[in-house]
Amino acid sequence: MKIRMGPKTRMSLIQSMRGLDPEGWMKFCRIYQHHLAGLAERFGFQPDHAEEIAARVVQRLFEEFRNKSTPIDGPFRKRLSRLVRSEMDRYRYERRRFYGYCRGWFWPGARREEFYWPDDPDAFAEEVSEDLSPRLRQIHETIEQIQRQIDAETWETFYRIRIMNDDYENLSAEFGVPKTVLRSRVYRVTKAIEKLTKNLSLAEIAGQQDACAGEPLNPDGANCPEDDENARQVEHE
Repeated sequence: MKIRMGPKTRMSLIQSMRGLDPEGWMKFCRIYQHHLAGLAERFGFQPDHAEEIAARVVQRLFEEFRNKSTPIDGPFRKRLSRLVRSEMDRYRYERRRFYGYCRGWFWPGARREEFYWPDDPDAFAEEVSEDLSPRLRQIHETIEQIQRQIDAETWETFYRIRIMNDDYENLSAEFGVPKTVLRSRVYRVTKAIEKLTKNLSLAEIAGQQDACAGEPLNPDGANCPEDDENARQVEHE
């Protein structure tokens, strides 16, 4: 059962943790984790996803502040806010990798549920928009550029195959087109992404700013030789 806290209850909890030993700190974190999970759920995350996000936040919170005497009304509150937003963002990138990041980006005319993952992504977008780093803004702009260059059917094919892990066989039957055409669509989006992202690594796109440079953009095989070859064949024809 989730614990729903108002601002006063939350602040009294935070203030009560001053001077806590590690065991007391961990107890506080467990209680606060329930609140964070409830918060993540209200932003549209499924319960098990919300629990994982909350667990990540409190773990980082515990590690960063357990041995520090940080003023409650200053750095601690700012850092806590950033941790929550950072972990929500990171989780979205990990779940959808780069391509399906669903914060309100969808094709005009498409059904909203096809491209929205959270129930209320606009609310989440408003919360975090001011905190986006220049690097994240660059990533978001890249997605928008790609979507302007690719037609809706091509993007949906890519989304279904690479993000939702749909099967070429099933998608071919649903769309009524050969698998080679689907592979060609995936190939075109992949190449557009590679061209626009240039030196952005997948790990960096996922929010891990300290990741090694030069990591392959599509380690899951989005630009695998089979896709490339089939796409070239279709385009040639």
